[in-house]
Amino acid sequence: MYIIKQSPEDFKVVERTVIQPHDQGNYVYVWLTKRLYNTVRACEAVADFFCVQRKDVGFAGSKDHDAITRQLISVRDPKMRIDQQRVASFKRSDLSLEYSGRGNGPISLGDLSGNEFEIVVRSVPALKNLVAPLFVTNYFDAQRFSVQNQVIGRLMIKGDFVKASSLISDDSVSSHLAARPTDAVGAIKCLSIKEQLLYVHAYQSWLWNETAKRYIRMMYDQSKVKSVKSPVGELLFLKNPSDKDNVEIPLVGFATEYSDTTIKGIVRAVLHEEGVKERDFVIRSLPELSSEGGMRSLLVGVEDFKVEKVDETTWKLSFFLPKGAYATMLIRQLFS
Repeated sequence: MYIIKQSPEDFKVVERTVIQPHDQGNYVYVWLTKRLYNTVRACEAVADFFCVQRKDVGFAGSKDHDAITRQLISVRDPKMRIDQQRVASFKRSDLSLEYSGRGNGPISLGDLSGNEFEIVVRSVPALKNLVAPLFVTNYFDAQRFSVQNQVIGRLMIKGDFVKASSLISDDSVSSHLAARPTDAVGAIKCLSIKEQLLYVHAYQSWLWNETAKRYIRMMYDQSKVKSVKSPVGELLFLKNPSDKDNVEIPLVGFATEYSDTTIKGIVRAVLHEEGVKERDFVIRSLPELSSEGGMRSLLVGVEDFKVEKVDETTWKLSFFLPKGAYATMLIRQLFS
């Protein structure tokens, strides 16, 4: 079995931002480089250093914990207290900041075109060559779900805030529940909106993965499909995906509409098994978390793919994936 992330240095990610920094504005933009940190916790450290609230630090997308990653973040600073010198004084183990400029708005989820990856894959069974992939099946990977994010998200969608709050590992949530045991909604509100949304999005992602897997099983002959065991369960990959295989699969929400009857049938079957309906994504007790849903392509293109054979069992890959796509899924598709 191949090995990735033997060390953080084996998995490097650099974000391609769409933000254009300027000299003025109420927000300062800085490049955050982190090692063995998830993005939320790294931004908490930044917020503490600059004496701002968690919600005043914005980022475009969550990056891997077990990696070295670089991404642009924003810090609300209307009084212009944060300059290059103060940014340079930030010193944390496995975290660093680099001043980029200023702007009039925060960085929000989605403010990137994608990510550049450099990944070392070790203990690979003997391969003579590796064919550059054109597409990868666009599953969400374990980083999206953490330990049980999708479980908490499912409970929130079903309105079971008591159990959902009991599963959230956060000091502020635990403290609130200790003081007010019956106020589960208030406990969840101790988290930032970004953190709360992670749970709803994780459940939507789990539903998407299940729909995509069932679609591939239904639509393709077994000889054209590869079954892979992964931390998020069994996954089915197309062996030779092409553009003609691509379809749009819903990220289910309260406004989801279906243009493909086959996909509609699969989604409705999954939702029935879950005891959930599209309208359940209107969360009346936490309206900020209500989600209208969206669409996600079954396949996503791989760009700038380069490969270097380090030795008989070690390969170094570099490539670009659009936002929302998981490099670990490309590795699974190539080496499993």
